[in-house]
Amino acid sequence: MVLYGASTAILQYPVVRIVGRRDHMLLMALGSLCIGLGLGGSAFAPWPWTLAFVALISFGIVLFIPFSSTIVSHLAPAALRGRYMGVWTLVYMGGYAIGPLFGGWALDALGGRGAFLVIAGAGVLGAALFALLLARGESGDRGAGEDPAAANVRGGELRGELRGERPEQAL
Repeated sequence: MVLYGASTAILQYPVVRIVGRRDHMLLMALGSLCIGLGLGGSAFAPWPWTLAFVALISFGIVLFIPFSSTIVSHLAPAALRGRYMGVWTLVYMGGYAIGPLFGGWALDALGGRGAFLVIAGAGVLGAALFALLLARGESGDRGAGEDPAAANVRGGELRGELRGERPEQAL
């Protein structure tokens, strides 16, 4: 646990500064993948390798937390930004509230390694879904008769906001 806390604290600022200009959705997908693989792998790795998986979890958290908050902030209209961030915090922290309940059930029902395998699968699935959504958004396919505003969001204009660009800054 000391490795997790120390590596998260040490890596937070340098990693965010280095990769901060990249696509935030892609970074969030990478963070999900690292967290899932790290949690799943830590249950199966022998002792010295467990530390590498804990470091992988830490790296995933370093990517996930700041960029997920940034994405929510950029999606929110200026007048509703506080509400959006409040709901995001409630949803994110809700996992900490219900996690022990479902985690205890999963450990009882699936056993230790089975529960961690499910966690790893969920992380990989989440990252794969993010990648599919990103690929679909970049393709810019617009259906006939589709609302232009919805097509712009799906087709890539929103992706600029997710990279830190705001429409009002472009003017």
